[in-house]
Amino acid sequence: MLKKIIIPLIMIFLLAAAARAQSGKEKVLFYNCSITFEKVMKPDAGKAARAEGYDYYSTIIPYTIARNLESTGKFDVHRLDELLPLEGAGSDLFYKRMQKLGVDNSAQYVIAGSVTVTGKKLAIDLFIINIGGRDFTLISRESFETGAVLRNITDDIAAEIGKQLDAYQKMHEKRVEESPFMKAYRVLDDFSFGVKAGKFFIKGPYSHIYENSDHISPYLFYGIVNWFGLSAEADFLNTDNGNKFVLKKTTMLLWGMTLNGNFTYWFFKNFGVRLSAGFGASIGRIYLNDSNNPFSGLETKKQSVDPYLNVSASFIILVKPIELQFGSSYKNDFFKGKQLQLITIFCGIGIHI
Repeated sequence: MLKKIIIPLIMIFLLAAAARAQSGKEKVLFYNCSITFEKVMKPDAGKAARAEGYDYYSTIIPYTIARNLESTGKFDVHRLDELLPLEGAGSDLFYKRMQKLGVDNSAQYVIAGSVTVTGKKLAIDLFIINIGGRDFTLISRESFETGAVLRNITDDIAAEIGKQLDAYQKMHEKRVEESPFMKAYRVLDDFSFGVKAGKFFIKGPYSHIYENSDHISPYLFYGIVNWFGLSAEADFLNTDNGNKFVLKKTTMLLWGMTLNGNFTYWFFKNFGVRLSAGFGASIGRIYLNDSNNPFSGLETKKQSVDPYLNVSASFIILVKPIELQFGSSYKNDFFKGKQLQLITIFCGIGIHI
């Protein structure tokens, strides 16, 4: 049972961690530059420029700048080996096209532009399009060289683009903070819900009657401060006599509900240990199997409502929105005046808002 639970949880965690690493970066689409050859005094200058392979700069300039942006670790840059038409830049139709492009590619920004060759001079114009903000910034540079000086210019452009993208991101964060919905969001901040599952081991007098079995526990958690929170947890346990020697075969079901205080110590941003303690009530039922009840009219079940105690310790792995837990707990149910003591081991998965 535990093996079937743990392996899928590990796979989910690894996939979530990989997705989270990418989702934490701003996605930028970077297109090739269109290239234009302008006429100069010498009639053959345009042909000479083409002969020297200036067409190559349509792709090498975007590639170099994109690589520099990627190296900062802030941006998820996707190079597209095609041109993006920029006619009507700033118009409503233009931004509708950009929004569709952003939705289709899950991107926040688009970079495209042109390179104009006039003799030995290169003029580079790049548009940084902020899809969500419906605006753009134009960055322009010129170079009379195609070697080291050009490399310095591309480095300078990459730095300027990085600053502008940072500025766009801060503007977006400010708009979000000013949103009237943020107050409602903050109320739900550090709220999680999920389910734990594992195996329980019966201790005390009931261990002579019932077999160890599996349990499942849905939970809700709300963090008040970084190190303390409250949770509500519901336990469902089901067991029978199994291979135990008893005069009459029975089945026991237990539903328990506790309100818990949770103390969490974070070793790292995404990894910590949590201690929980709580108290509540349980409903326990013992069913007499039909095969052992040949006389009609006899009572086939007994029910009891009793105090219920829960103490647990677990490791927490948090890669938002996925939350994983691995731990153990002690549960004590004063079932019909006798202590039903349980030791559990569990793993859990939840969604952390």
